[in-house]
Amino acid sequence: MDTTTDTPSEERVLDVAFWLAKSAVSQLGHAEAKERLQEMFPGLTPSGVEEIYLRGTELADACYDVGDQCRNKRITDAEAIASLRQRFPGFSAEGYNQALSWGYFISR
Repeated sequence: MDTTTDTPSEERVLDVAFWLAKSAVSQLGHAEAKERLQEMFPGLTPSGVEEIYLRGTELADACYDVGDQCRNKRITDAEAIASLRQRFPGFSAEGYNQALSWGYFISR
């Protein structure tokens, strides 16, 4: 993932937090992911890292359910994306699309 010295947008930081959170499977993995987030965005305070990472994990935790609902035709992809946007604001359009794709993958 590319980072720059410019102040990143909240959207960008949230997307990275989601990417790291969905890859972390253990408590140690989450600790390492938060360290990585801090390294990638050194301007974040420790409490900011915690808050952003928590938001990323909340989105990651919701992926299975929306993927399963779409797979079983209970909701459309568009409805799933709209639900994710409403429940977890602040991520980019690409972040929500990746969350839905991840949901499809882990719910199979």
